[in-house]
Amino acid sequence: MNQDELNECFRNLIIELSELGYAKTNIGKILFGLSAFSQVTKFIAGINNPDQKINFGLSPLKKIGQLLDNDLYLVYIDPNDRELLTTVYNRNLQFKEELKVKIKNYLDENINPKNVKDNDKLKKDVEDILSLLTS
Repeated sequence: MNQDELNECFRNLIIELSELGYAKTNIGKILFGLSAFSQVTKFIAGINNPDQKINFGLSPLKKIGQLLDNDLYLVYIDPNDRELLTTVYNRNLQFKEELKVKIKNYLDENINPKNVKDNDKLKKDVEDILSLLTS
């Protein structure tokens, strides 16, 4: 996968998770950190608007890898080496699926706990927002 394909992979990951009911901003905070999570809407808008597509560079992509204790490597591959291209592509898809599970688990445990009543969740969300405003 090249950088564009990797960005596309993460766009699709965000869409898949948001279709499961997870907030795009929360997914963005996990993937890109607090400094870039607000760009998630623009980032995924590139799926339907290729001329307005923004891609994250190496630094954010490297941080995503660190979420699973993986390093990002740049490697030159002969475009005719189908075996190596397939291996790299499959490894990146495997990484995406592992990351999806980790994000879902994190959000379920910390942001969207299923065992909390709606009123309790609302109270916790309000408290979280107020703590952000006062810090």
